[in-house]
Amino acid sequence: MTEPLLLGTGYAQPLTVQAATPSLEALPRETVNLALQLENTGDAPWRGLPELRLPPGWRAVLEPGEVALESGENYLALFTVLGSVDNSSQPYESRGEL
Repeated sequence: MTEPLLLGTGYAQPLTVQAATPSLEALPRETVNLALQLENTGDAPWRGLPELRLPPGWRAVLEPGEVALESGENYLALFTVLGSVDNSSQPYESRGEL
């Protein structure tokens, strides 16, 4: 069974998520790589599917599949993202979800 990670909800989660890639800039149609460090801090196994919520026109071209972590295990989730055709000079923030 896949357990969702509810970011920013205030509920205790057995998983810590840290951005291994703090920020990136992309030109139109340029690919960039993003990384999230996941760690199961709970006592039980955890299973989930990392996804990114991207700005309009952007798309993930490579995403990790489902992740299964035993208690105390770490995983580096890697994403390759293609920038929008009409990138403006306005910065965008993407959010990682599991």
